[in-house]
Amino acid sequence: MPNVATLRRYGVPDSRISKMIIYRSMPLRLNVLWFNEVAATVNNMGIDPSSCSFYLAIYSLTMMSQQKWEMKREVFKTFGWSDDEFRMAFKVQPMVMFTSEKKLRLLTDFFGKDLHLKPSAVAKYPNLFLLSLEKRIIPRCAVLQVLMSKGLIRKNVNIVSLLYMNKQSFEKRYVISYEGTAEVIKAYEGKMEFVGFDS
Repeated sequence: MPNVATLRRYGVPDSRISKMIIYRSMPLRLNVLWFNEVAATVNNMGIDPSSCSFYLAIYSLTMMSQQKWEMKREVFKTFGWSDDEFRMAFKVQPMVMFTSEKKLRLLTDFFGKDLHLKPSAVAKYPNLFLLSLEKRIIPRCAVLQVLMSKGLIRKNVNIVSLLYMNKQSFEKRYVISYEGTAEVIKAYEGKMEFVGFDS
């Protein structure tokens, strides 16, 4: 109850607290002083208390060891994120820190070396780190690769936003519209290697 009172003090709605108790109650059972400290940290980040991100940020900070947290943060630093970009990404999607270190390294390597994306551009879309590299990101890139090579779409498309696009919208715009092109279907089914847009 003291931890619930802390959330209320910061303006977290009771409806949100009820969902926390049902689905992610572990942080609420933690030491009161520690919970207060973490809640204050999240609040100082400027995360809206009425949003689900507020509690997810608390969940991320309390359910992960400091060592793991720092190891994952170091991956983002190696990728080229500044402290401000890391905070921005965490505010948008706190669950990004639950992505495994191995997957983070694979994704940052792919975004940087294969897609030549600027770290600052990726920081605006942290949900990308929750996506599957094999099942979503590479197949979509392979589709775009085919369409670009045939001159069917411009080469300066916003790759990040297309990876972020929901499944239905992407299929309608970039698969169904070109279903007469056999390579597009093959690429989308993961049966074509992505060799890069430069090629």
